[in-house]
Amino acid sequence: MILPEYKSKLLIALKKAQGTLSKIEKMIENEEPCLKTVQMMSAAQGLLNGAKMKMLENHLQTCGADKLMNGSPESLAEFSKELVKVLDISSRK
Repeated sequence: MILPEYKSKLLIALKKAQGTLSKIEKMIENEEPCLKTVQMMSAAQGLLNGAKMKMLENHLQTCGADKLMNGSPESLAEFSKELVKVLDISSRK
């Protein structure tokens, strides 16, 4: 489940990233300067990284919170493994 406040932010970030990627394609087709193109690539990565963090935050507030409130030992063990996985994913560049 995606919380409404995250859903709107995620969709905006993804649309911006798509627009940026389209600009990058045109820059490459037009053989624009390399450094300018790399800057745009970094901007696209930043938008996607921001969206990834929002999605992980949403996951912890929805799925993670549900597992914590369930309280069964299996659920808590599963959540701790999930949390480690989330930290691993969020630290990737």
